[in-house]
Amino acid sequence: KKIKYNDTFVLYIAGHGITKEGKYQFLPYEKDKRISIDELKQNLSKIYTNKSLVLLDTCQSGAAIENIDDEATKNRLAYDSSKVNYIVASSLNQVALEGYNDHGVFTYSVLDAFDNNPKLKVLGLANHVSELVPKITKEKFQYEQIPQSKLNKNFILKNIE
Repeated sequence: KKIKYNDTFVLYIAGHGITKEGKYQFLPYEKDKRISIDELKQNLSKIYTNKSLVLLDTCQSGAAIENIDDEATKNRLAYDSSKVNYIVASSLNQVALEGYNDHGVFTYSVLDAFDNNPKLKVLGLANHVSELVPKITKEKFQYEQIPQSKLNKNFILKNIE
């Protein structure tokens, strides 16, 4: 109720994720309370801002990106698809690796982007994550985790002069 049209909204979710019947689902601690990508997008469409970013640090989070553009969702939630940016930890069938400097590798790379960029925009964050996550996972785990993104608008996330 308090967010305004030009406010920046960021939703960060970390935990377990699966793909069931082709749809991404976030699994919170209570597994019977799963949150499907469709539920997530419906709730995001209720947020009145033109600057939204969703960060998903879960396994199989790339399925969320694929589900954004499916026909049923496009028809019902066209506005949502065009206003929300998504940066996710892994591709459709990949795990999201944990145990790097007390974080998941994706979360570590997001924090690193904020720590090392006094002026950070969505595109810069996506690029940083896309470069750092595969590099870390290949070096430390001999596995190349590939983050995914769906970007619609490049806006400022951090601006310290």
